[in-house]
Amino acid sequence: MDFEIVRGTNMDIEYIIYYEDGSIYNLQDGDKIIFGVKEDDVNSDNSKYIIKKIATSKDKINEGYGIYFVPSDTLNLEHKNYFYDVGIQTSDGKYYMTTECSIFKVRRAITSKE
Repeated sequence: MDFEIVRGTNMDIEYIIYYEDGSIYNLQDGDKIIFGVKEDDVNSDNSKYIIKKIATSKDKINEGYGIYFVPSDTLNLEHKNYFYDVGIQTSDGKYYMTTECSIFKVRRAITSKE
């Protein structure tokens, strides 16, 4: 699922984790959602995150978990396509991919905060 954000803006998302049967997974203590954005070479271990967001059970909102972008996350990025994915790391160290590698598009902003 592609994701778009306007450069230098706030964006709050509710990230919901579904089991294959459609039921909702609730994070347990020690679990965390990791939302990572990289510029290129997503398969390289040397590729560093340009944005990394973590959500835990304390970030519960409605049926999901809040992931919050602030202007400084994207302010200095070029308006182009990057790559992102989202995984869940359980308290016992297991890691599951919940959103596979997709496009993270940073769109132009004409106006800005004064």
